[in-house]
Amino acid sequence: MTRVQMSLRLPRDVHGLALVRAVADRFLTACGASGDCRQDLIAGLVEACGNAIRHALKVDEYTVMLTVDGESCVVEVSDEGLGFAMHGPPGAPPPTAVSGRGLYMIDQLADWLQVDSQPGRGTTVRFAKSLA
Repeated sequence: MTRVQMSLRLPRDVHGLALVRAVADRFLTACGASGDCRQDLIAGLVEACGNAIRHALKVDEYTVMLTVDGESCVVEVSDEGLGFAMHGPPGAPPPTAVSGRGLYMIDQLADWLQVDSQPGRGTTVRFAKSLA
């Protein structure tokens, strides 16, 4: 398969998550992703979008991009919000934690995860998974 890319610019609003989920599922199905792979990619995508909605204060929109190239899919969720200081790979949160599981969960579902964020400069969460 050749490289196929889908991009969405969405309002920072929880009502857009259903749209992201539905469009991503159709896109990944059309690109030949297995059921388990689609579920993992969509779970990670929705979590990354939820983080942008919750934490990208002072901006009204965020961007989602899915790129299928050969046998893998790269998911990218970007915002121009406040950003944060990232200190190494995401670790497992304590069992009593109320939040803070998102990046760890994405890391567990994906083949690789990269987070680019700096205070005052926004955040990009990028992860990939094999389609098989």
